[in-house]
Amino acid sequence: MFRAALRHIRFLNSFADRVCAIASGMRAAAAMALLAIAAGCATPSGVGGAPGSVGALGESVSGRRDAAPFLAGSSVVALSTPGGGTPDDAFNVVFVADEGAYGDLSIAANFDRFAAEARAVIEDGFRQVDGLRLNETLLHFYVLKATGRVMGGACPGNLRFPDEVIERDSLFADAFIILHNREDVRDCADTGTRYGSAGVRREGGALVRKTGVAVHEALHAIFLLPDEYPENGGMWPTDPPVVFRNRSACESYRRDTLRITTPAECRRLRDFRGEVWWQADFRPFTPDIMDPPSPFDRIVQFGPADWRRARAVMRATGASVVDPAIP
Repeated sequence: MFRAALRHIRFLNSFADRVCAIASGMRAAAAMALLAIAAGCATPSGVGGAPGSVGALGESVSGRRDAAPFLAGSSVVALSTPGGGTPDDAFNVVFVADEGAYGDLSIAANFDRFAAEARAVIEDGFRQVDGLRLNETLLHFYVLKATGRVMGGACPGNLRFPDEVIERDSLFADAFIILHNREDVRDCADTGTRYGSAGVRREGGALVRKTGVAVHEALHAIFLLPDEYPENGGMWPTDPPVVFRNRSACESYRRDTLRITTPAECRRLRDFRGEVWWQADFRPFTPDIMDPPSPFDRIVQFGPADWRRARAVMRATGASVVDPAIP
């Protein structure tokens, strides 16, 4: 595992009046996978106006991996591991089934349906994003044979993951996505804990997979990419930067580094706390995976600033990275 996106150094949230314990902020994986971190206090994040999640307020990318590899336990089934290798050789996404949607996974038919829908999310979602498809050997996918639950209420407090099984068998994961079919919840990513959700539901008898949502939420965890939609997202600085607190710095970066000149201005964003940020790679009429269309009904690509961040994390593993064409 690349240790929650390569041992990011996470800084405490300056606005918070409490500190999340590592065990609760990152589950047991943090203590074992990150030798020394300050855990961010996480609150909901989502798409389409859902409240935002506070992830790391800053981080650096360094190192390759810890010496001792993590291996998948008996409750983990590999779906796609291009290039082979162990979980230590890739960023790892683990799909978890909502028991209410899929039932008891010890029943073969239920597990097969869950695995088939997870494969569809991979093929119709992750593999449609050029930056991920061109570097597919760096991204592995698994399913867990233990179920979780998606409850009513605000995300991520409504997500129930099989913690005991996860801590025993899948500490290698960089992102967990719980697949569900509830239409009364807003999907989100609880960035500090690598946990997120994506709906799979039926409309008029046809199965509809929110594949773009699954990708968006997973990328919060894998690359610590912030939201870039105008209101109520989870926003934080990264290196290389994606969003800025200072407008003039944003517009200099937009002009000189991203080479975006039309329009010259960065877009003003407001996070779920009401704080103002500026989006460096805003392009009118060109949504991207972290600034998705509404409704989020199609796959979109990395934006220029998003890709610079994702590429930096990938390259820090020592891997050769193929650049996609950025629309």
